[in-house]
Amino acid sequence: ERVGKKLIGAWSIASNAGDNKKNRTAIAECRKALSDGFENALKSHSDWWTEFWSRSKVRLPEPVLDRQYHLEMYKLGCVARPGAPAITLQSVWTADNGKLPPWKGDFHHDLNTQLSYWPTYSGNHIDLAASFTDWLWAVREEHKKYTQEFFNRNGLNVPGVTTLQGKPMGGWIQYSFSPTVSSWLAQHFYWQWLYTGDENFLKEKAYPYIRDVAIFLDEIMVRENGIRKLPIGSSPEYNDNRVSAWFRVWTNYDLSLVRNLFIMATRSAKAAGFPEEQKKWEVILTELPQLDEYLAPIQRARRMAAARGISQVGPRRIIAFGEDRHLPAEQVVHRHPDASGRLERHVDPRLRIERIGVREIGRAHV
Repeated sequence: ERVGKKLIGAWSIASNAGDNKKNRTAIAECRKALSDGFENALKSHSDWWTEFWSRSKVRLPEPVLDRQYHLEMYKLGCVARPGAPAITLQSVWTADNGKLPPWKGDFHHDLNTQLSYWPTYSGNHIDLAASFTDWLWAVREEHKKYTQEFFNRNGLNVPGVTTLQGKPMGGWIQYSFSPTVSSWLAQHFYWQWLYTGDENFLKEKAYPYIRDVAIFLDEIMVRENGIRKLPIGSSPEYNDNRVSAWFRVWTNYDLSLVRNLFIMATRSAKAAGFPEEQKKWEVILTELPQLDEYLAPIQRARRMAAARGISQVGPRRIIAFGEDRHLPAEQVVHRHPDASGRLERHVDPRLRIERIGVREIGRAHV
């Protein structure tokens, strides 16, 4: 549209998939934007970002880190909008070269989607976090179908690699079909309840989602000498796609996620008014090994080192092998608020992390 000597343009993208068929077309969106005028669009844009940056403030003494923090928060604000799709691997920042983006530009749920939304909680952007849980809730029936077809179990698990519609895309099977994917995703429902105190959200979405994940884990775990374990487990990208990426002992990744899931299930069941279910989840939690007590024998651990094995947790010590390309195994020392607002650790903060066959790291800092 030409206004005097200025040429003003507008562009939009629309989808006719699923419920989007009832939305306005891209042409209608552009016509509306041009009708509203540039000044109104600029004011709306500026007002939104002013309010966004007013929610919280962080200043870091290191200029490079400070700049990086604000760049990442800016990108979060660009894509995590209410009603928007969840954040993919590269989101909108990918090459327009007619080819698939790296790793297909899909949804990776072994760290990528989860960590993308972490800043929304302590950063006071809970409305942006809701765009993620809204999407997970919208595709949960597809994930329940996958859980039945692939695992032959009730409840809810999520493929580690999915499409926008929640369908599994495959990939390295240890991670794309991991049994603990939904345990980590459920954390976002739990945190959204903790940070908002929204009782309706707890009863209508958060606890039902967490309950379904707990049901699945209860059914898929086996008992060995009275202790529960997964039939087989892994830790994202350790040992890549080799047979040695499978483990018949707990990994840090799986154990920390499963323990945390039943902690969340216990607390949310109590708050939602389900005392019998609360007791059930409490019992299962007692049947899981403690993170600071579970340790494969050192001799076996050293043999595993030659095969570039996975992290094992023991009293005041984490024994880890391999490279730190993918970091979820370290989440056992991640601090998060409990229901009373206090910070708790999964393991003793005085743990010493050793690298057998790789290098010494020294003390763990959270």
